[in-house]
Amino acid sequence: MTNIKASIIIPAAGLGSRMGYDKNKTMLNLHGKPILEHTINLFASLKETQQIILVCRTEEMAYMAKLLKNINKASCSQWQWDIIEGGAERYLSVQNGVKAVIDNVDVIAVHDAVRPFVKQTTILEAFKTAFLKNTALVGVFAKDTIKIVSPSGIVINTPNRATVFQAQTPQVFKRDIFISCNNSLTPNKHYTDDCSIVEAQGFDINIIQGNYDNIKITTPEDLIQAEVILANQ
Repeated sequence: MTNIKASIIIPAAGLGSRMGYDKNKTMLNLHGKPILEHTINLFASLKETQQIILVCRTEEMAYMAKLLKNINKASCSQWQWDIIEGGAERYLSVQNGVKAVIDNVDVIAVHDAVRPFVKQTTILEAFKTAFLKNTALVGVFAKDTIKIVSPSGIVINTPNRATVFQAQTPQVFKRDIFISCNNSLTPNKHYTDDCSIVEAQGFDINIIQGNYDNIKITTPEDLIQAEVILANQ
């Protein structure tokens, strides 16, 4: 099979309010480096990566540009990097990033800036699946029993745990499909992840079994867990 070429979109505009900080949580220190640097390095060392797009707030663009430039210089493979201004919602930030995707790539991967522990073998499997089947969603099956509840706090239903899949990232799509779907967003509709944008246009989403360590670092407890995960790698 031909070498797959990928553009990576990393939305990185979130504040650390749940962390108790007033700055971007992606800049928080994890073993001597910003969380974001750990995340970027996952993709920077892959020969499939042709472009990394960071989407951030305007006031952080200079910092992000310096970070990406330094990582690119140190990388064994060179890729194009772009800094794009974010939107009011995550899905709008991703949409802004999509507009910057270069032509000569096969797939677009969207990955949370604060998920620094996805395995590279999982990333490559997601690239391959999206290349062959249009879409790929990395995630894990639920360990806990899940309850569906009403707005008033009453349990409505208990779904079969074997059918409950917890979405993570990366979420990967054929380039032209993801661009087309982002050009067809329903106005004022809130999309909770990137797959929901593609689902809305009738595409099936193919799941990839990820790892439970692929956590999203959004709380102080997550940061403590992240330190433990990194120490054991």
